[in-house]
Amino acid sequence: MKYNYSLTVITLATLLTAACSSTSAPNTANSTHAANTATPTPVAASTTPAADASLHLLKRSVGKTAAEIGLWENNEITARLEKLLGADYTSMKQNWQTQTPIEAEGSVLSLTGCENNNCGGNQYLMYVDTANNNINVYRFKDGKMKTYSEKGAIELPKGLAKDLETTKQNAETSK
Repeated sequence: MKYNYSLTVITLATLLTAACSSTSAPNTANSTHAANTATPTPVAASTTPAADASLHLLKRSVGKTAAEIGLWENNEITARLEKLLGADYTSMKQNWQTQTPIEAEGSVLSLTGCENNNCGGNQYLMYVDTANNNINVYRFKDGKMKTYSEKGAIELPKGLAKDLETTKQNAETSK
């Protein structure tokens, strides 16, 4: 029993000595440890999160088309769209031929693209909520609608919601 007590005291003394020496100026043995335990510098509140960076191109391009801004060459946005649409991404990219300029209503952006000479039968609407870093895509093909949502449905402002309803009605009549 005395042996275990002595071993415990020695272990505690060693740990205490090591802890005290790490608060003093680091020597060569402690410099790696000190570097690994350094407190990270806080990031300023105004810094844009990395996930929002991919939407910056769209926010500053209102009034231009996807082709004019090189949307399909933007790796950050296309990576998000590929993840969102999966196997349907290739079809979206191939059929995004006739397009409208990017519109903004509040923090929500709208882009549309469709197959040449077949907008009623093969059309895409993309909504981007820049405030919540969320993308939704609606695909209208042969009168049927399919929805893709990154983080759930974007609550569309009144004007964009009306445009979506019109597109839904047009798709129904084009069956």
